[in-house]
Amino acid sequence: GSGAFLEQQATRLDVDIERFSAMAADASRSATIAGRCAVFAKSDMIHQQQKGVLLEEIAYGLCLALARNFQANMLRGRELAVPALFIGGGALNSGLYRAFLEVFGLSGKALLRFSAAQFFAAHGVALGALEAEKTTSVDDVVGFLERSPGFKKNTKSKYLALRPSDAVDEGEPMLSASSPVLAYLGVDVGSVSTNLCLLSSQGEVLDAIYLRTRGDPIGTLREGMAILRDRVGEHLSVLGVGTTGSGRHLAGTVLGADVVKNEITCQVLGAWHVLPQADTIFEIGGQDSKFVSVKDGHAVDFAMNKICAAGTGSFLEEQSETLGVAIKGEFAELALRSRNPLDLGSQCTVFVDTEVVNACQEGAPLPDILSGLAYSVARNYLDRVVAGRTIGNEIVFQGGVASNSAVVSAFETLLAKPIKVHPQNRVSGAIGAALAAKEQMQGQPSRFRGLNAVDSVDVRTFECKACSNMCQVSRARLGEAVTFFGDVCERYTARESKGQVERPPDLFREIEELLDSYAGGPATLGVAGIPRALTMMDLLPFWATLLRSLGFRAVLSEPSTAPLLEVGTRRLTAETCLPVKLVYGHVASLMAQEGIDFVLLPSIMEIADCYGARSHMCPFEETVGFMVGTFAADRMVIPTVTLYSPRPKLVRKLRQKLSTYDFSEKQISEALDAAFAAQGEFYEKLRNRGAEVLSQDF
Repeated sequence: GSGAFLEQQATRLDVDIERFSAMAADASRSATIAGRCAVFAKSDMIHQQQKGVLLEEIAYGLCLALARNFQANMLRGRELAVPALFIGGGALNSGLYRAFLEVFGLSGKALLRFSAAQFFAAHGVALGALEAEKTTSVDDVVGFLERSPGFKKNTKSKYLALRPSDAVDEGEPMLSASSPVLAYLGVDVGSVSTNLCLLSSQGEVLDAIYLRTRGDPIGTLREGMAILRDRVGEHLSVLGVGTTGSGRHLAGTVLGADVVKNEITCQVLGAWHVLPQADTIFEIGGQDSKFVSVKDGHAVDFAMNKICAAGTGSFLEEQSETLGVAIKGEFAELALRSRNPLDLGSQCTVFVDTEVVNACQEGAPLPDILSGLAYSVARNYLDRVVAGRTIGNEIVFQGGVASNSAVVSAFETLLAKPIKVHPQNRVSGAIGAALAAKEQMQGQPSRFRGLNAVDSVDVRTFECKACSNMCQVSRARLGEAVTFFGDVCERYTARESKGQVERPPDLFREIEELLDSYAGGPATLGVAGIPRALTMMDLLPFWATLLRSLGFRAVLSEPSTAPLLEVGTRRLTAETCLPVKLVYGHVASLMAQEGIDFVLLPSIMEIADCYGARSHMCPFEETVGFMVGTFAADRMVIPTVTLYSPRPKLVRKLRQKLSTYDFSEKQISEALDAAFAAQGEFYEKLRNRGAEVLSQDF
């Protein structure tokens, strides 16, 4: 949430920070970027690039994310006093200034900034010195700095010095053909790299290509096909095309893929191709990490990085760029010189980044920092991805990070086991895809469209308005064939046939309509508001029926929107997840409506799960009513209930919270009977509709 974050993202977009500022300031709209964590924001940005969203919109989306983060974490629900002064280097960023005006709803006169905004702190120090009326010479200052102690070496590092590994990265082979070549083509389109492989009928890797995706998968495929044309050209005959799951829509339409396999399967095939006795696979790429336990050539257990891209290749590249070190070759060479690796932590890349900055400021030797980073990546993978799973003795390391011998050495040191690096580790997924095609084709004719087909693909992007997500969907057309990518719910990618999309029923819309039918009713005693958020929607039949049975009309808040989120963010008193931020907005919108007597937002401590067993709610779910109550307590009803407990206790709790209306225990109990029956009826309708849809042939 600071200027360094924007500089990092500008570098990733391949523009300087001045150009980034201008792009964000001139953008016609913004892309949706998460602002809670820099790593999440980076992942969102990469996905937006893959969908073909304009860089200007991504830049402004990043600025808005930073502004919202500032609002939530710095103001914590307080109103901004105006006129306000915007200072620091970030104030010079016109896109960020525009974002602050939008997020806070201000005019330029209410948020002031100056051309020397980055010098305000130094100016203040100078004014303080002037008021103190004390003087010193420049020579004294220089002498003081020269006498200051440098980096205090940690004589008891928790890590052993890294040792050169025996593992070898052979790199990608290149084929120059002057005679016919029969081969299987493997394609692996990832968020960071796009990889291609040519595999002979005997299983030999003839040619492999590793390219940066750069947010343009179609453009990268064109580049890859052009390279193959230069190397093998008219001599190549493709026997079959295999692709990993991540690139299935592109490869299916653009190349005519014959086989689609998931990434885990492809990595297993790629590993067993070079080490048939492998029982464990480590795979760390640019944005994700995978662990696979293998037996007899099949995956018996696997895990992927669950939350973010911490500890992956892009993280190491960013740190290398910041430190002025080439990630290829120089990083490992320097790290292996260290005798005292630093402990930089392994929890989160943002924290690790802070530790690196502190180490640099204290004058830590560069080799010690780099070796610490290598250990950080290895520990993060072992702690967060492997997470206690059994690691065998025949380990194959794949993915781009396996090219970094310092990271390989860190794994070997921590595990006290040898690591074998896949000889073509960067393209192991593509090799696996080619092997999958080889196994399945068995002499059948391939659907491959040819090396030139990708040049004729037309890609356009549009905004889907079927729901509040408003996804940026990209459509790739090749003749009559069309494919889509970028739609979160796969509304378009689910069914594709000759340019026409066969859509199954919109079950999400049906559920919303069914839930809405439970609201309303006569307002004999008054009107109660129900936030359209969290489990209040899942349990809406229960709460709406309860209120209606007692004589209240149940009114739902409006559907979630970006403006509603903005309303909620301005009222936050602590950083939370997105669904809880939305609750603030939903409650505020209900409070703004005339005629609503109170808003119901119970604190549910326990509930029965789908098997009838006792289950606990998320801590935020349990306390959100009291959190929101800080700005609307006088008109909220927040009973602390457990829907798993005996009925008498629940009756007493509800009667106590609705004491103003003097309900008897019998009235509450009868209303609860109706509420539980309505919830059961709702679940039964969902099951019946689901069975009906599954029985149909789409």
